[in-house]
Amino acid sequence: MSLASHSALLVTGIRMAEGRDDLLGLDRVRWECPQAEPEESSIGDLIYWIEHHKVRAYVQQPNGSRGPRLEVVDGPTRRYLRSRPAGDGHDILLSLPRF
Repeated sequence: MSLASHSALLVTGIRMAEGRDDLLGLDRVRWECPQAEPEESSIGDLIYWIEHHKVRAYVQQPNGSRGPRLEVVDGPTRRYLRSRPAGDGHDILLSLPRF
């Protein structure tokens, strides 16, 4: 299946670009939805599907529940993803397991 097959998904893991540990360093995400096996996509693909196909992506909480929704942000050098921070300045997206 592809991102186009889903209207909502949970991001369960992240892969960072070498030497980066911030949101701009996100390279790939692992995601799942109830109807399919877990898959991986590039950040660029996920941004495209969020913007053009209205896919809703959420961060998976440590207990497995749906957490904050991801949003696309215009950064200084490129677009990137972030979750809506809970007010403490830390983005929960960066707390996901790495793969």
